[in-house]
Amino acid sequence: LLHLYKAYYPVPGGIEGHIRMLAEGQVAAGHQVAVLVTCSPADPQGFRETYPSGLNGVRVIRCPARFAPASTPLSAEYLREFARQEADLVHVHSPYPPAELAALRSQIPYVLSYHAEVTRAAQRIIMAAYSPFWSRVVRRARRVLVGSPALASARWLRGANTAVVPYAVDTDRFY
Repeated sequence: LLHLYKAYYPVPGGIEGHIRMLAEGQVAAGHQVAVLVTCSPADPQGFRETYPSGLNGVRVIRCPARFAPASTPLSAEYLREFARQEADLVHVHSPYPPAELAALRSQIPYVLSYHAEVTRAAQRIIMAAYSPFWSRVVRRARRVLVGSPALASARWLRGANTAVVPYAVDTDRFY
């Protein structure tokens, strides 16, 4: 299994935490799991397989991003590294266009988690230009996963093969 997104633990964030819970849970279930993400070129943890032997069993591959327009880290190495990966299934965490492009260009089947609706004016403008590409990404996904019924009816998911899968919560953190 290969997860694609822009960041992963120890980077803080809701999507990053969700991916970590999924990846570590999949490892616990006996799967081989890798996460492909970006990092700053100055990241002290370095480039490529930051944790080749696994971080809690998860192989973490970080590719340096040169710049990040509209909160989208861009890395040419990200696409090249994705092409080198072997996986039976890819899990794209969206919104992150480089991951969506990588999955669409590949023959590996993928599911897509749509984590957030496009709401800001600048994002809506970008999404309008991106929509022909986006509609291909959504159509080709084996399933589009959303965390709530409200998100299942998002404008950009019309016609998608969606499934509502509520996010897991690690209750041990709260007791």
